[in-house]
Amino acid sequence: ATTGVNPDNHGIMVLRLGYYDPLGKWHPTKVVARAADCGEEAAEFANINRRIACCRWTIDIMQEYVKRLSDFYCAIVAPEVNADRGQVRWWVREGVPVINQQKYNERVLKEETYYGWWTDNENRAPMIEEITRLVRYHNVPGDGIEIFDPVILAEMKTFIRLSSGRTEAMGNWHDDTILGLAVGYACRQQASVLREERV
Repeated sequence: ATTGVNPDNHGIMVLRLGYYDPLGKWHPTKVVARAADCGEEAAEFANINRRIACCRWTIDIMQEYVKRLSDFYCAIVAPEVNADRGQVRWWVREGVPVINQQKYNERVLKEETYYGWWTDNENRAPMIEEITRLVRYHNVPGDGIEIFDPVILAEMKTFIRLSSGRTEAMGNWHDDTILGLAVGYACRQQASVLREERV
């Protein structure tokens, strides 16, 4: 996370993956919740001369908020661990389901469990391309994504491709929710499957 005059926001949201209902109707992937900690977040998008970090908590408050969202939605947490400050260990200790994978540790010569998602130059571009594709095919049965959140939509309007080919927020704008969306969708293979209770 960057700090300073225009620090990164927390891109905390809950995705519900697409599904066909019993009648065969397609319900695309959807952002069903997004965390915000101030009522002024629209100012970041409405007033060009004023940029504020609107979803920026201290780590302990953010950890608890994510835990509550996970509990409420029965969701697996997919944290980006590039700038982890201990929150992943806390969630694991608290019993929060965190995405993980087994990797061979060459230093200790055994398989180990690694928690969270690491974004790097190899996986960042394909993740962003996948979100781009989902938005493009938002109304195609069996595909797409529904996003009604004004902050995510505003970030998408200021997300650009540089001459180098890299995609990012232009100027002093944010892209945290776009990257949060990309990480969450990239981790969908480990998502929780919810079923209606039968009586």
